[in-house]
Amino acid sequence: MQQRKQVVIIGGGSVGGSAFHQLIQHAAKMGVSDYLEITLIERSSKVGSGEAYQNDHSHALLNTHADTMSPIAGQSESPRVF
Repeated sequence: MQQRKQVVIIGGGSVGGSAFHQLIQHAAKMGVSDYLEITLIERSSKVGSGEAYQNDHSHALLNTHADTMSPIAGQSESPRVF
C-alpha cells in the first residue's frame, strides 16, 4: 500500500493555481490521485488570478492584455475553475 503524500501550496495566485492544476493533472496521469492530498492556502476569497491577471494598473504594466494570458499551457484565457 502506497503512503499518502501531502502537498501544501502557499498562495492561490497565478503561480499557485498553475502548480495546483499541474499537480492534479500529473497525479491523474501517473494514477496516484488517491495517494495525494493538496492544500491550497490563499488569504483572499479569489483563487487563480494574481496581479498579472487583474485589470491594468499603473504599477503592473504588461506587454499583453490580461484576458489573453493563462497559467495553463495551451489555454488562451485564465481558467475559471479555481
